[in-house]
Amino acid sequence: MFCLYQRYRRSGLAVLAALLLSVSTLAEAAWPDHPIKLVVPFSPGGGVDQTARELAQRLGQSLGQPIVVENKPGAGGALGVRYLISSPPDGYTFVLATAGEVAITPSLNPQIGYDPLKDLTPVALVVRAPNVLVVHPDVPVKSLAELIAYAKKNPNTLSYSTSGIGTAQHLSGELLDKLAGVQIQHIPYKGSSQQTLDVIAKRVTMTYASPAAVKPFMDKGQLRALGVTTAKRISTFPDVPAIGEVVPGYQLESWFALFAPAHTDPKIVSRVNEEVVKMLHDPALAATLRATVGEPSYESPEEFSKFLSADVQKFSKLISDAHITLQP
Repeated sequence: MFCLYQRYRRSGLAVLAALLLSVSTLAEAAWPDHPIKLVVPFSPGGGVDQTARELAQRLGQSLGQPIVVENKPGAGGALGVRYLISSPPDGYTFVLATAGEVAITPSLNPQIGYDPLKDLTPVALVVRAPNVLVVHPDVPVKSLAELIAYAKKNPNTLSYSTSGIGTAQHLSGELLDKLAGVQIQHIPYKGSSQQTLDVIAKRVTMTYASPAAVKPFMDKGQLRALGVTTAKRISTFPDVPAIGEVVPGYQLESWFALFAPAHTDPKIVSRVNEEVVKMLHDPALAATLRATVGEPSYESPEEFSKFLSADVQKFSKLISDAHITLQP
């Protein structure tokens, strides 16, 4: 009788295991079975929004479900990130966010309400977005090395404009000050529209801005590029040195990346990452991204997670060392 019970018990457990495996397999096969939401934490029309819409169209085709872009601007991108964090980790809500609201803002504003390393699941690092250091052609320097020498000889006489306090552009300037041993005054603007124009008008010595923003002015001879905020040169400006070539250890880029809520199924994360990396290898898309926002990136979720952790630590230390605070 006991043997019969044991046999039935083993049989029942085997059936249960098979059922659980079947349910799990069906669940995996079923995802996605309805539209996916892609949150953009900025208003329509900007670089992040345009990139998100391109990704949504292509990713929707590869996954077999429409991806709906929802703009949720506010608090410098933080509102969109908080919206993602409050969403269920079911693989149906993602955000395309930048280094600013993910890796920088939490160190500037501890009351922001989230920890990027605990509350987000890194999915795919889509593009790295370096800035270009440009000066007015009348500034008496022709290279970054000459700029550094001039700044040391004339402390606090040079200035650089950025789109605001605590932005990647601002931190790019602080990092140059720190590693090159110079003192260049920071002039923050509310937004990016005027920061470049004031360099052309000679109100500011130089600025850090995106390649797309400065290239038209460089082509007209109104700005001179001295360096890119990377460790190596970028394909769109091969003749412009990386600042890291002149200042050892220098590298500071913004980036656009896909995130999901914490505890999202790793299988879903891997699937989305694989599809994104595959589409980034499309020469047409890669060329568009290089011309508009930055260099495509191809990291796995694990590699991106390590990258994010290192960037958060780097930005936090730079903000602390430079005593950067948000003005009330």
